[in-house]
This record gives sequence, structure tokens and C-alpha cells, in this order.
Amino acid sequence: MRDGLRFRHLRGCQARRARPGERPGSLAALPDHFRKECRTILGSAAKPSITGGAVWGEGLVQNTERFVLSILRSAASIGLVAANYIEAKRFLLRERRVFGIEAVDRLTGDRFEIRARCTLNATGPWAHHILRQVTGRNPEETPPLLKAIDLIVGRTLFDGYAVGLQSRPTGDGSASKDRGRLYFFVPWRGTTMIGTYYAPYRGAPESASVEEKDIEEFLDGIRGILPEGAITAEDIRFLHFGLLPMNMTTDRSGVASPAGKPWFCDHARIDGIEGLVSIQGVKYTTSRVVAERTVDHISNKIGARKTPCRTGTTAIFGEAGSERGDPAEKENPGNIPDAVRRHLEINYGSESSRILGYAVARPELARTVTGSQEVLRAELVHGIREEMAQSLGDLVFRRTDLGTAGHPGRESLDDCAGIAAGELGWDAQRISRELEKVERSYPGTAILPARQINTVTEPWS
Repeated sequence: MRDGLRFRHLRGCQARRARPGERPGSLAALPDHFRKECRTILGSAAKPSITGGAVWGEGLVQNTERFVLSILRSAASIGLVAANYIEAKRFLLRERRVFGIEAVDRLTGDRFEIRARCTLNATGPWAHHILRQVTGRNPEETPPLLKAIDLIVGRTLFDGYAVGLQSRPTGDGSASKDRGRLYFFVPWRGTTMIGTYYAPYRGAPESASVEEKDIEEFLDGIRGILPEGAITAEDIRFLHFGLLPMNMTTDRSGVASPAGKPWFCDHARIDGIEGLVSIQGVKYTTSRVVAERTVDHISNKIGARKTPCRTGTTAIFGEAGSERGDPAEKENPGNIPDAVRRHLEINYGSESSRILGYAVARPELARTVTGSQEVLRAELVHGIREEMAQSLGDLVFRRTDLGTAGHPGRESLDDCAGIAAGELGWDAQRISRELEKVERSYPGTAILPARQINTVTEPWS
């Protein structure tokens, strides 16, 4: 095992620079954990066959929503025009050439055209579905997607270590497709994220949802790892749910898995349709190289002046704060707890000073949201004024992390709604609708307690 981990580590060192004080190719990050230590960490989940293990450091994104926003703001800082709540309805097509899209503003209902020499279809799980407008393919020809679900459990497991364990058949004749899957148990914001459960999906992306059978199979797989009763439906605080491209081949156990490579298509070459390029990525770690190759291809296609790509050396928006020390020093109202300051640094980086600027100008915004120990009320105002938040769901799920690890409590939601109402001019009826919509993101099912499942979010938000 040590030789295998050494090979993995050496390969990893080729993809990153050595850390300060670390000899390139060293195994400093891979100390051995012999059988006794490993079994101590795993506790009751340790199988008799375990002979040892190894521990090494890996990266963990604390807030994927803010990561995406940082990427968008990076692009906006060099000329991208960002537009929220705009839905692409159809391609503008003439003589087998796409020259833009017809769009609709989801907030006002206004329709308008966006014209371009080349249109990039980067609509994620909708990519193949929207293409049927121009390719004429039947729905049966659309590649299947994969439902991906992570459970959020309201306590930490394995002494704070992230652990990967294989689910094994119990020998009881169970027909569950989820036995034989590798699961990771990752400590995250005071909870444990368990995943990932995958299930094939062939319907329209906007109709996808977490079903009771998905949770039953998920929990059955966990029972193949942890002792009976270690994780129950009552322990689940939340679910993270999305759709991924599916690998068209399965492993020996028959378990579906995500695609390992991005899909790229210049439709002039494949379908004889000029002016349209499609891309569907698979993971964050390869997103920059995929974006670089896509932009280079389109630049060559339309004859644009090509400049050397800087994505490999350019920090995303907000990252510079880690180089300047504490990004909150410029604006500090003086009464911000250390835990809140750390929260701001993790989630906003150098943008923290702008949030604290709101707290300086309006001292009531220096308080945390009711029921939260970390999220400042100033973050809500920042999300509305700087990041186009238009709904309570935007603020709770996609601008702050207030609701992504479980229901924050009705008092928290009421506080957020009150601040949003003041900024956006909501009346009592609008506040009620916004609260109801967020509450529906935590619906009850026969297998989970009330308010525990996060349904798929709208593609335009």
C-alpha cells in the first residue's frame, strides 16, 4: 500500500508546486497509520480485514456557491456582462447558422434577443436538451444524466478525519444497487457530508428531484459500512442534490458513475450548424483548462485577436486577501468576533472589507443574523447590492451559507426576509411568498423528518 500511495503522491506533485519547506516528491504528507491507529480512527466502522491506512492532506471547498460567484466576478472584472434570472428560450437560427438566442427575463417576463458571431451552449444538464431545437434529435437520443446526492448529518464522525470506506453486500440477499459503492465521510462546517449516491436519470433536468427510493438505497448502502443504527433518517439535516453527465459504461458492480471527461462539440463539424459550440464540464479541478481550450477554439473560429491565456496564473476574485494578511483590517467596526472575521475571510477573501464597510456605515448590519453565530446581516445587503440577489432563496442558499447545512430556523429566515424587504421593496405578501418558497426547499417525506430535502434549484438563479 505504501508503494501505491507513494506513486499517487509523486503524480500529485507533478500537478502542483511543493509547499514551503516540503521537498518535492516527499512523503511528508503521508505518515503511516498502523492497524491500531487506523482502527481507533474508524471506531465501530473498522472491519476485521483492515491492516492499516495512510493519511494525507486534500483540499475542501467550504462554500461552492461563493466559489462560483468568485469565478463570475473574476470574468465581470475583465469585461463579462453578467445577467441574473435570464433564461435562454431558443436559438436564433437562419440557413443552418445560429446567430444568438431569444431570452426571457424571469422577473419581468420581457423577451429580447442576444446576438453573437458564436454562441456557447454551457447550460450544464440542459446542454443536450436545448440542442434538440437545432439538431432535431429525438428525446430518446439525449444522453442520460446522473442524479448526485450527498447527505448532511448533524454531527462529526471519525474524530474529524475525512474517511473513504467501501460499502459491501451483507449476504442477506438484498437487491440494493447501492451496495459495493465507495462512500466518503467528510467533516464540513460542524457536520459530516456523506456521499456520493448516484442514480441514472433520463427526464427533463427541471423535473429532477430526490425520491424516497433514492434515500432508502442511500441509507442501505451506508448500513453496509457503519453499524446498524449509526446513521438514521432522523440524523439527516439536509441533502445536496444535482445532476451530472453520466459515464456510459458502468463498473463491474453495475453502479452508475459520473463521466470522467468533458464533452465538447463544434456543431459546424458534427451537425453542419455554424455559429454554435457546446461544452459540458465534469468537475472543478479541470474547469480552467476546459475553459481555456474552449475560448481558444472560439477565438480561432471567429478570427478574434488571440492573446496568451492567463487563467493558469490568475487568481480568482477575492483570493488576493490571503496574500495581504487579514482582509478585514481596512474596515473594522471593532466589535466583530474572531469567528465571524474568520468566516468572512474564508467566504469572501479580500472582499471582506466591503462587507465590513456596510457594518461601519450602518451599525445594525454589524450584528449576526438571528440564530446564526457567523453570518452578518451586512452579507445580505452585500449580496443584494453587489451580487444581484433577488430572492430570499438567493440569500439563504446562493449568497451566504446560512441554509446550506440545514434549516437555519424560522427566526433566521424572518430576519433575512426583513432585510431583503427593506432593500428590494417587498410588501407583506411578497415576504410571505419568499418565506414559503424557502420552506419548501426543506420538505418532509415518508422517510425523512420535515424540512430536510433540498430540491433542485432553478437553472436561471
